[in-house]
Amino acid sequence: MIQLGKKLSIMLSIVLVVVSLSGLSVFAEGDEILVYGANGNATHIEKGTSMKMAASGVSQGTSVSWSVTDMEGSATGLATIMQTSPLTAILTASSSDYGTFKVVATQSASGKTGEQIIQITNENLITVDDTDASITYERAGSGEEWETNSNGSYYQGTGKCVIPPEDDSYSSSAPAYAEFTFTGTGIQWIGETNYYCGVAEVYLDGVKVSTVDPFIAPSIINQFINFSKEGLPYGQHTIKVVATGLKNPASTVYPGTMVLIDAFRYMPGSPVQEGPAAVLTGSDSVLPGETFTLGISLDQVTQNVYAEEIALSYDANVFEYVSVEGENNNIQVLKEKSEESGSLKIIAANIGGVTGQSTPVLKVTFQVKSGVQNTSGTIAVTKADLGIAPEGTVIPASVSSKTIRVGVTEIVDKSVLSAAITSAEAIYVGAVVGGQPGQYPYAAKDALRAAIDEAELVLNDSDATQGEVNSAITVLNAAVDAFKAAVVVEETSADLNEDANIDVLDLAIVAYYYGKDYTSEDWDQAKAADMNLDGKVDVSDLAYVAIRIVD
Repeated sequence: MIQLGKKLSIMLSIVLVVVSLSGLSVFAEGDEILVYGANGNATHIEKGTSMKMAASGVSQGTSVSWSVTDMEGSATGLATIMQTSPLTAILTASSSDYGTFKVVATQSASGKTGEQIIQITNENLITVDDTDASITYERAGSGEEWETNSNGSYYQGTGKCVIPPEDDSYSSSAPAYAEFTFTGTGIQWIGETNYYCGVAEVYLDGVKVSTVDPFIAPSIINQFINFSKEGLPYGQHTIKVVATGLKNPASTVYPGTMVLIDAFRYMPGSPVQEGPAAVLTGSDSVLPGETFTLGISLDQVTQNVYAEEIALSYDANVFEYVSVEGENNNIQVLKEKSEESGSLKIIAANIGGVTGQSTPVLKVTFQVKSGVQNTSGTIAVTKADLGIAPEGTVIPASVSSKTIRVGVTEIVDKSVLSAAITSAEAIYVGAVVGGQPGQYPYAAKDALRAAIDEAELVLNDSDATQGEVNSAITVLNAAVDAFKAAVVVEETSADLNEDANIDVLDLAIVAYYYGKDYTSEDWDQAKAADMNLDGKVDVSDLAYVAIRIVD
């Protein structure tokens, strides 16, 4: 009873926290449908991530249908969405493209809609992998440790997980937890959702803000946003994910209590500026060997700036300087001086002057050095002097920096998929269709053939990602398990009318359905006469019953 009470309390907490996190009322006013992230709003996400969406303000007893569109309302390939309940769905962002799209929920009864705008971007998002030393992993007082779990579908291929036991031995007073401190305005916990995932509690700056239950049977979704919080005041914050040892009441797997940290992704943001500032803009992550461009904008400028002298520093072990140019023809770069040690000085003039809240002035191009990957480097504006005219004064601007992560070139490993296909093919070839013990129904063998063919398409696709390969392995293995479970374990009974006798009446039933096969409209009834399970009723089925009629 105590465990049941805890589970009911957890379920109630989940509902209440979802509402409080989003700052929304479950019952929207008027005709408005509200669309939001069920585990906390995430309006800026990385490529390939998934999140749970929810809708409220819907008439009682009705449901919504989900779609994703571009900003003009047309179909888009930037994301897909899969319905999971009348008011929820799983959104998955494109793994190849950046852009902005809308998530739309439409009430089935009235047609009224609600929407949420989401941007797939790598700007103002920094991902910290589970292996990063800045993440602290604390074992439970009862001894359960965090362990590395390798999976090609995870961010950078690994995740850290802890699996509390499903008994009273787990220490609820000293549970296992992961903790990460960042400086910024938002945070996402990237994990996964499946039937092995258990309940976790999330704390921000020492205050419990969410109870997360990532269980969605029977789906397995990686790089899943288990928790998100945006709009934090700029500054240092700490997120703590605690493994409770509890699981969803619907979970039937053992153990179903796993908590996984794939990564933390945070929004660095920036402090509120007072006075002019030289701000770096651009991507926070790049690929090995990639050439990329950062912008420099002049922000919070209230006087006309006609010239600037800007100094930058960059990590020369990671990046090399390529070039600089003005944002437009009115910005003239007059002098540039770079040093191999990682410094750059730029002098530019602004024809007509610039002023305003945020004005792009320069584009500086760098390249990741050969052989550099799986690391990060910093590029910073270290000095910015602005020439004001006609007053003839020089004023300093505050400076900024960007830490840029260099990823890893993905090497897609198809060896496990190839081995799985070879094994499944051998099982398929060796399987005999029939109704005798050890044989298989024709439908089961056809389903296995289809699964093998689908897996081979992925194997032969040169553009397949590691995530697609891993998914194909999972689907094929499930098909093999289903096929094995379909094996005939006892002889098919010829007593079709179930009167405890095999006689001419049973033979008449087979004769009645003679000539039917799996394509027939009434096959659901006729298949009872398919004695050898080959998908058709023919003379072999008549013979099967006839030889079993007792004289």
